[in-house]
Amino acid sequence: MSPRNAAAAAGGGGGGGGSVVGESAVVSWGRWLLMDRRGLLAMAVLLLLGETLLNALIIRFVSYTEIDWRAYMQEVAGPMEHGDYDYA
Repeated sequence: MSPRNAAAAAGGGGGGGGSVVGESAVVSWGRWLLMDRRGLLAMAVLLLLGETLLNALIIRFVSYTEIDWRAYMQEVAGPMEHGDYDYA
């Protein structure tokens, strides 16, 4: 097998033109990520870990404010104080 064929078989394209090789690799990786079961599992795990990290950072660095409490209490005042459950 020639080096050019070996590169193509390995997913490198092997045909010169740097942008085509880069795009081909990205498209190939994206297709694997979205269409292959292992890729979907990897993407699901990465999304779960990313979301967990983002939520932890938000909880750590976004402080609670009195405005949040007042807004919440205004929203629950209808059903709690006035018995108003009709949101139409």
